[in-house]
Amino acid sequence: MGANQFSRKNKLQRNIKCSECNLKSQCKGLCSNHYWLINFRYKLFDLLGGKKCIQCGFDDIRALQFDHINGGGRKELDQKGYRMMVINYLKNPDIAKKSLQVLCANCNWIKKHNKDENRNRCR
Repeated sequence: MGANQFSRKNKLQRNIKCSECNLKSQCKGLCSNHYWLINFRYKLFDLLGGKKCIQCGFDDIRALQFDHINGGGRKELDQKGYRMMVINYLKNPDIAKKSLQVLCANCNWIKKHNKDENRNRCR
């Protein structure tokens, strides 16, 4: 009976799915891609001064975004991809502090509208 319970417990643990994408989970209920993404995202928040919008003070991490201060974020994302972009900023914290800021989704869209940063996107 004890051995049967052990194998059943292991089978249940192997069948845990990622809470974000439903792939097989490897660590803390997340697949390796989402675990990496969340872990590095938190490191980047800490590097930039915390999990709080610098405009309005909003602090719900679900709506916080990294904004390129002088625009150009879409171009960089297309060239490098998200993972390489984040790794580059974590390896070069001085560049990250000069190039990025933390904004909530609302403040980020207001900034984009005011600076006409969406002019090339389809509407």
